[in-house]
Amino acid sequence: MTATQTVFRPPRLAVRATSRHAVDEMSRGRRRALIDACYRIYRESSRSLDRAEFGRRFFAPGTRVGLFHGDGELAGFSNARVLDVPLLDVPLRDAPQRVFSAGVYFRLRYRGGREAARFGFSEALREKIRQPHLPLAYVCMASNPAVYRLHHQLARRVWPHPDAAAPAGLPAALDALITARGLEPVAGDPWRVRSFVRPDDPGRLRRSRGLRGCAAARFFEQRNPGWADPNDPTALLLWVPLDPADIAVGLRRATLRAVGRSR
Repeated sequence: MTATQTVFRPPRLAVRATSRHAVDEMSRGRRRALIDACYRIYRESSRSLDRAEFGRRFFAPGTRVGLFHGDGELAGFSNARVLDVPLLDVPLRDAPQRVFSAGVYFRLRYRGGREAARFGFSEALREKIRQPHLPLAYVCMASNPAVYRLHHQLARRVWPHPDAAAPAGLPAALDALITARGLEPVAGDPWRVRSFVRPDDPGRLRRSRGLRGCAAARFFEQRNPGWADPNDPTALLLWVPLDPADIAVGLRRATLRAVGRSR
């Protein structure tokens, strides 16, 4: 980054701490206050949902919330919950019927992808310990190539993948999940949905050092060219199996990257 770029766009701030909260254990007043605080962060990058719909979608019963704290303020949040998706008729061996889903939003002046990844993998581990006999998968809406690149680097297995075909039954599984979550699919591609996030300066993101020449970023652009559309952005759904080995690898990679960044 040049001195001129630094003047006009300072480096993003780091997350200082993470706390965890269960929606089911919150008082009505605490839940209302937290929805207000998180909605202000959500509005920095998206105006797709009004406050009432945001509260219903992001703070539904059974949701666990990760709060990412910055310099005296709330820097971001993640909402995680598990959905029971009816996949009994899907021709996918060991098809997960419990799908872990988490959304992540940060103030634009903060970076926190690795903290969010650690929160997500650790919450998945908590769910796996709670019901170890049930198959589990994680599904993410990747709104830009940086999100896809991060999952490509941290996850032991992720689909779609540039070098590995997805199991034949996954598109039907995604269709069931899209219905369960009330998402809007993009015609002709079972992996794409309408995004809640309007891109913030996609040109700057494409020029970033981490994405220039990145094969994973190129793959994302090819699969989801509409992510940068300012009026009708699309997201790419990612499917990450969550066997114990997948969770352990994800946690280890996220922790090592966080330690490396802090040095």
